[in-house]
Amino acid sequence: MTQIHILDHQTDSILDTMDNEGVNPFYQDNHIEVLDGEETFSFSTPKDIRAAQHLNKRNRVIIPGNNGSFREFIIYYNDTINNEVEIRSLASYIELKKNKPIAPVTLNGQTVNSATDFVLSGTGWERGKTEYSGSLTIAFEEHINPYDALKKIASAFSLELQFRIVTDGNKVVGRYVDLLQRVGSWEGKEIESGKDLIGMKRFETTQPVVTALVGVGPEKSDGTYDIVEVTNEEARQAWGRIDPSSGVPVHLWDIYIPESTDQDMTRERLTTLTENELQKRISSSVKWEIDVATLETIFGREHEKVSLGDTSRVKVTEHNPPVYLDSRIIARKGPITDVYQKKHTLGEIIEHKEEDINQIRKELLKKIAKKISEEQVLGITYTKTEVDSKDTQTEANAENFTRGWSQQGADVTSENTAADTAKVGGTAANTVRDQAANSIQQQTVYNGVTFSKEKGLEVVTSDNLVKIVQDATQGFMIQKRATVNDPWVNFFYVDLNAKVNARDGDFYIVDGKTGTKSSIVFRSNLLKDHSFESVRSVGSTYYGGNSLIRDMQVTSSNEWSGWMAQGTPRVLSVYQTDAPTSLAMYGLKSVICGRGDYVWQTLNAESAGKQYTFSFHTRKAPGHAAGPPRFLVRYYRWNQDTLEKLSEEYFDYPAPTSEKDILRYKATFTTPPETAVVRMYLLTTVDWAMFDGVQLVEGSVPVPYNPEDGLHNLMYGFQDAESLHAYYLYGNHIRSYGDLTGRLVHNDHYFKIFPFNSTTYNDGSRTQGYYDGPNRRLNVYAATDSGSGPVEVNLPYSGSAFTAYNFNNASSVENKNNIRDINTEDMASIFDSLNFRNYTLTGNETRVKTGIVIEELESSAGYYLINGDGKSIDLYGLVSMMAAKVKQQDDKISTLEQRITALESAI
Repeated sequence: MTQIHILDHQTDSILDTMDNEGVNPFYQDNHIEVLDGEETFSFSTPKDIRAAQHLNKRNRVIIPGNNGSFREFIIYYNDTINNEVEIRSLASYIELKKNKPIAPVTLNGQTVNSATDFVLSGTGWERGKTEYSGSLTIAFEEHINPYDALKKIASAFSLELQFRIVTDGNKVVGRYVDLLQRVGSWEGKEIESGKDLIGMKRFETTQPVVTALVGVGPEKSDGTYDIVEVTNEEARQAWGRIDPSSGVPVHLWDIYIPESTDQDMTRERLTTLTENELQKRISSSVKWEIDVATLETIFGREHEKVSLGDTSRVKVTEHNPPVYLDSRIIARKGPITDVYQKKHTLGEIIEHKEEDINQIRKELLKKIAKKISEEQVLGITYTKTEVDSKDTQTEANAENFTRGWSQQGADVTSENTAADTAKVGGTAANTVRDQAANSIQQQTVYNGVTFSKEKGLEVVTSDNLVKIVQDATQGFMIQKRATVNDPWVNFFYVDLNAKVNARDGDFYIVDGKTGTKSSIVFRSNLLKDHSFESVRSVGSTYYGGNSLIRDMQVTSSNEWSGWMAQGTPRVLSVYQTDAPTSLAMYGLKSVICGRGDYVWQTLNAESAGKQYTFSFHTRKAPGHAAGPPRFLVRYYRWNQDTLEKLSEEYFDYPAPTSEKDILRYKATFTTPPETAVVRMYLLTTVDWAMFDGVQLVEGSVPVPYNPEDGLHNLMYGFQDAESLHAYYLYGNHIRSYGDLTGRLVHNDHYFKIFPFNSTTYNDGSRTQGYYDGPNRRLNVYAATDSGSGPVEVNLPYSGSAFTAYNFNNASSVENKNNIRDINTEDMASIFDSLNFRNYTLTGNETRVKTGIVIEELESSAGYYLINGDGKSIDLYGLVSMMAAKVKQQDDKISTLEQRITALESAI
C-alpha cells in the first residue's frame, strides 16, 4: 500500500491521508522528475470520497520518494469529469519563484554558503548540504526571484541543485536546498538485457549542433567585455555546409555567454569555458529512454536501486551492433504505487563500440594476471616495516599478559583483566563479549523489527501504518491502518489452522525471466479473439508440412470485429495436423508477425486519461529468424466522421531465442486528452516473432491470462455445448445435425434457448418448436393457460410468407407514451397521398398483389406509416388509421342523416 498526505496550504497540518487500496483511494498516478528541471505529480480519484474536498486551494501533497525520503507538491489543477477528479501538482520548491524578488545587488567575495543564505532569507527554505570551497563575486543585475537566483549561484559555482524536505512523524520540520558537485552517485548499477532491461528508445537531435562559438565574458568595471572565438575543425568537416565559391565547409556559429557575473574573469578562463561549451555542442544530442524491471525490492538485490542523477551502465548485447553506454539518469517518470512501472531517461551519454570494450577487457585481464603473480610472492614475504610492526604488537601483547596476571589473583574483572586470556565457562571473554554485542535484544528496534516474549516478532514500517506480526498465539498477520490513531486491521493473515485470509487486497506475481509483474485479481480482457483461434490461414506452407504455417486471411474489412492484418502475417495452426499441439502457445493457433507483416486491433476508448496494460506471450517461431517484439499503440480522435491520429508510442523487447520457453511482456499506457479510439499493433523491429495469449486490461499491471480453451474446443468439435446464450447471431443460418427442441424467449434484446419440457412456465405458457427438414418448415407451437387457442408460426418451402392463426399487437397504456388525439387535417392529407397499386413480387411474377409503394408516400404519410428500416409498412398503424378514417366517415354519415331527417320534418 502506498500513502499520500494532504496538507493545509497555510498551516501544514494534515487534512487527510489517501492510499491506493482503501476507501479514500487515488490511482492513475504519475510522478515525473527531471534533473535540473521541474518536478510534477498527478493522480485521479473518485469525486465523492472523503479527501476530495481538500484537493484544491493550493493545498500540499506529500508523497514517498527514494530511500525513505518524501517529496512535497502544491496542487494547481483540479478538474472533475463525470465521477472522477483529476489532480495535478508542482514541486513545492517551484514556489520559490513567487517569493519576494531580490533587488539588483552585487555580492563580493561570496562562498556558496553565504550566497545561498542571502537568497533563501525569509523564504521558508534553508541551506542544506553544500560541496565547494572558495569564493566568487555574484551580481544580480536585474530583479530576480529566489528560484532563478539559486540556479544562477549553482551555475557560477558549477554545482547542481537538490531540493528536499524532512519530516518528523506527521509534520514537515524542514525544507532544504543542497548544492552538490553532482546529484546522484555511481553504485555500480548495470542495466542489462536478460536481467532488468525491458525496453528502450533512442532519441537523437542535431538541432543544437554548432562548430564554432563566440564567447562573451562578463562586463568589467570599466564597461568593456572580453570576447574570444573557439572553433573545432573536425566538427566543421562533419557538419558544415559546402561553400559553392570555395568548395569547403563553413562553420556553424553561435554566441556563448557564461552564466557568471565574475568581473575578474580572465581571458584564459573565458576561453576554457567556451571550449567546454563547444565540446558539448559539436555532436548530435542523444537521449535514451529505458524501461527497467525494478529489482531493488527482491531480497539480495537491494544494490539495484536507481535514483535520479545516478550514473549507470547499459549493456544490450543482442542488438546489432551491441549497445554499451555510460550514462546518467536525467529523468524518471511513473507511478509511485508501482515501482515496476518507472521509466528512466538516460542523458550525458557516452557510447562505446564493442571493439573498444573488448580491448579494455584484454588490458584489464593482463593487469589482473600480473597482480595475481605479485600477490603470490607477497603472500610468503613481509616488508621490513611490516616485520617491525609485528614485533611491536607482539611485545605489547606480552606486556599486557604479564601485567594482567601480576595483579591480586587471576580472576580479576577490572580493566587489568586480559580479555584474550580470561575465560567465561571455558569460552574466551572477548568471544563472549562479541557474541553478546551481536545478539538480538528484547524490546530493541532493529530497522523496524522488534522481538518480545509477549508479542513475538513485530515489524512496523517507518510511517507506523503497516505492521507484520508473527507468534504462536495468533499466527502470521500483515496489519494496516489509515492513520496512527486508528486501530490495526488484519489485511492478510494465516491463522493457526493454516487458513489464509485476505481483506480488500491484491497479490502480484513477478515473472522470473522477464520481470513482468501481474495481479491475481481478475479483470476482464478487452481484446477480441485474444488466443487467435478465429483467425484463418490461406496459401502456401512455410514450415513443417500439413499447412502448419500459412499466410493469415482477413475475413472482414470491419476493424471493430477483431484482428486486422497489414502485409502478410502468418498463422501457425496445429488443427488437423500431426504436429504436436505444444507448438501453439494457447489453443491450436498462434500468429507470427514481422516488421512489415503484423496484426492490429481497435478499441473504443471509454475516456481520455484512462490507464491500460497490454500484455502478450511470445517465443521464437519455428523455422523463422528470431526478431525483437514491438508493441505499438496509436491514439485517435474523431474529426466529424474521420479518425484523426493524435500521437503514438511504442515498446520494444528482447528477441525470444527459444522455441520452447514462453516469455510474457507488458506495456502500460495512458490515453492522452481527446482520445476516442486506440489501435494496438503487434510486430517486430526485424525478422519474426510468434505471439499468442494477448491481453488488455484496465490498470497498471496485467492479470493471469485466461486462455480461450472453451472457444477453440467448441469450434473444432472437441467439446459439445450444453447451452448457448448469444447477444447477436451473425450469418445466414443456425444449423443443427440432430433434434432441436427448446424454448425461445425474448429478454432484454437477446434470445435464450432452454431445454423443453411440459412444465408450465411463470408466464403461463408451454412452448415447443422444431425444424421440419424434409418440408423445410420451421414450426413453433404455443399454448397458454388463459384458454386462448394455440398459435402456429411456420416458414413454408414455397415462399417467404409467415402464416399464423393469430397475431397480437401489444396495445396497453403500459407500452405507450405521449398519447394524444389524431390531427384530422394530417389524417386527411395522409389519405390523399395514399396510392394503392397492383404489383407482383420479385422472383414470383405469377401472383398479383395489392398494396402501397413506400417511395410514393409523401413525407407526412411516411412519418406515421414507415418503419425504422425504411423498407416496410407499420401494418398496425395503417389499420388503426384506416379504422379512424372509417369512424370519421361514420360520424359524417350520422350528421348528414340527422340533417336529412330535420329537413324532411320541415317540409
